[in-house]
Amino acid sequence: MYREYEPPQTGAVRCVWTSSKVGMQRVVPDGCMDLIWNGERLHLAGPDTQAFLTEANGITVGVRFQPGAAPGFFDVPAHAIANTRVPLEELWPKDRVHRLVDGLHEGLPGRKLLNEVYSAESDGFANAVRRLVASNEVRGAADELGITERHLHRKCLAKFGYGPKTLQRIMRFSSAMELVYAGKPFSDIAYEIGYADQAHLSREVKALAGATLTKLVQDADLQEASIDDAAVHDAALRDLALHDATV
Repeated sequence: MYREYEPPQTGAVRCVWTSSKVGMQRVVPDGCMDLIWNGERLHLAGPDTQAFLTEANGITVGVRFQPGAAPGFFDVPAHAIANTRVPLEELWPKDRVHRLVDGLHEGLPGRKLLNEVYSAESDGFANAVRRLVASNEVRGAADELGITERHLHRKCLAKFGYGPKTLQRIMRFSSAMELVYAGKPFSDIAYEIGYADQAHLSREVKALAGATLTKLVQDADLQEASIDDAAVHDAALRDLALHDATV
């Protein structure tokens, strides 16, 4: 089972998530970067431009950053770790990572991961680009921001891992998948999100996710929960509760 929890507002963090899935998992692009604890190691998941296949071995906990927010916090350009997963000790001092790992082994991993990244700040440039991309203003984004198109592309590589056109494509795909998982008809989604038709939506999903819409729906096991949701108190995930975190 996969669940997302809304943390106290930090601006930089989109959600804290837990997964109890076992076996090969398909992670699809969403423009985000995640700090992930698999029960043994910590690693930072870079931004994906295609489906990333990973072997899950049980309870996994992660903090998902808003697009563009993680590179500044971890001091690594997003394009340097795109489509890969990097051990955290390659980015942070080993003694800091070891202390965090020791704490995670003691329990409350969701809370402790959130506390560890709570000082991360929202990125103003990234937020501005996301707003322009969401409003289909990609062509005029450089002028709107007062920079050249080359400068815009270079900054987007550092913040998102790819240029503004690819960011728009992934954000549109991610928005479409939210509606897919919510059970909305595929044809309605294509029209609402801005694809030419359902066939266009299907081609984009296959290209970015490496699977059909039907396959993704069959494999999905997504539940969203607020911090105060009673689901947080499920026995198997009780130590991941965040509603009483001290941050």
